[in-house]
Amino acid sequence: MENTIPIVHKQVHGHKQKPLNIPRGLEERLACPDCKAGLVLVGEGLLCGACSHVYPVADNGSMPILHCDKSEFANPEYADWERSRSKGTRRRSYRQARLLPKTNVTGIAKPQRNRFVNEVGERWVLNVGSGEQKIILAETWVNLDIQPHNNCDVVGDANWLPFRNGSFDGVCCTSV
Repeated sequence: MENTIPIVHKQVHGHKQKPLNIPRGLEERLACPDCKAGLVLVGEGLLCGACSHVYPVADNGSMPILHCDKSEFANPEYADWERSRSKGTRRRSYRQARLLPKTNVTGIAKPQRNRFVNEVGERWVLNVGSGEQKIILAETWVNLDIQPHNNCDVVGDANWLPFRNGSFDGVCCTSV
């Protein structure tokens, strides 16, 4: 992946570090969703220095799982999740699993989204509820969703954002 940077931190408390392979510039934006303190890579997870919570990183170090303890969407099985490398049978989405009505407003919102993309340019944007459809808008867009999937950069709950305050220049939330 050309837009990622492997980040390896020194050993902490005897834990051997696994490299993080996340988009450039994302690591310094991540924060504990519970207390907003910074996170440090330890072993195979991210440690909050303030509340000592350790968050897993899935998909060989490329997807932080940063659910707040209060989130109804937190699931320990997400830590073992890996991106699909093939185009096999598509799994049921969480929208289908939760029996939400099938909607498609993406086409309706497309002109407004395109205008927004042109206005923000290369500034950092948080795409909340990124969904499974892979839309690459810019390398500085961070895709947040409540469960892991191939189009997700960070797993977390929008009620408790896992980012430092002031980390993004804009927010996009379409069809959520």
